[in-house]
Amino acid sequence: LRNGAWMMQQPVAAPADGHKVEQLVGALANLAIVDFVADAQPDPLAYRLSVDDAAAQAALWWEGDEIGLRVFFGKETPATNNTIYARRGDGDSIYTVSRAILDCWPSKPLDLRDHRILRIDPQDVTTLRVKQGEMRTSLERRRGGGWRITEPTRSEADTEFVSRLINNITGLTAVRFIELGLTNMAAFGLQPPVVEIELGGAIPTASTAPAETVKNTLFVGRFDESGTNVYGMLANDRLGFTFPPSSLRTGDAGSDWLVVPVNWLRYRERTVLNV
Repeated sequence: LRNGAWMMQQPVAAPADGHKVEQLVGALANLAIVDFVADAQPDPLAYRLSVDDAAAQAALWWEGDEIGLRVFFGKETPATNNTIYARRGDGDSIYTVSRAILDCWPSKPLDLRDHRILRIDPQDVTTLRVKQGEMRTSLERRRGGGWRITEPTRSEADTEFVSRLINNITGLTAVRFIELGLTNMAAFGLQPPVVEIELGGAIPTASTAPAETVKNTLFVGRFDESGTNVYGMLANDRLGFTFPPSSLRTGDAGSDWLVVPVNWLRYRERTVLNV
């Protein structure tokens, strides 16, 4: 827990899904013993409660606690009350607890990762760049409000359209996370990417610290096996993810399947007297 937010440390350093973590911590904090089984240095292997073969295990630390507490969960009991064996790492007692504790357990560590791709307030975004091959369009937010095109030419931009698009990009969530090997990026359509989206801006770092100029680059690849989601990844991140391209739609019939147009003409101001 860092500055009020849960962070993953292993297998990757990344923001965690606070709701899922709180749910798991709450279940562990309220866990009650159903029956005591043994209390005289029993063999943990017989109950699948050793460090190497436990069905699940959790380690918890409190503020100022350097040792922490580990809890092991083992195999199901022969009883008909839907219980499993359990023990604390700092003791020899073996007891049973409700198997329901495993219902909130992640099947994979990455299931606890925050599925929000870009943790950015859309109001903090001051630049947008979209690139596909040699074609690119860049825009910047005006100081007095509104957006303008800066590349490949300078022109007024459709502020409502750009704002909707940025809201969709910053609100993007992953369907699932995947390990991407550096040698097979092309297989996911990510090297080179089908489309590259870069958001820049003065992102606040702390309440007392000056804003820091940050660029977040999203690579969008090909469709996955489902034909519904596409592969994506952030620059400088070894994990990839999938997401539905429809989540980026702006309600605009002029967008193709990429739903993030690259041609600068799509971003032009459409009010006749402002052209």
